[in-house]
Amino acid sequence: MLIKDINLLKSLYLQLIDGISALHKQAKIAHMDIKLENVLISKEGILKICDFGFSMPSQVLANKKMGTRAYMAPELYDAS
Repeated sequence: MLIKDINLLKSLYLQLIDGISALHKQAKIAHMDIKLENVLISKEGILKICDFGFSMPSQVLANKKMGTRAYMAPELYDAS
């Protein structure tokens, strides 16, 4: 049973990494608020990233506080 759970976790993790990579490289978008609440999982185990309310072009330098405080990158959290 544990092996099945580990395989599911690995699959979801890889899907998340692939999704974020596609956002950055292909769509040229930075999500700016990746957290558990913004990741949906279908009954079939397909992961979807949602809530693009804070998203911005990935070429733009993020230098202001955006997103959910607890998940914010330290360099953004400390920005003025």
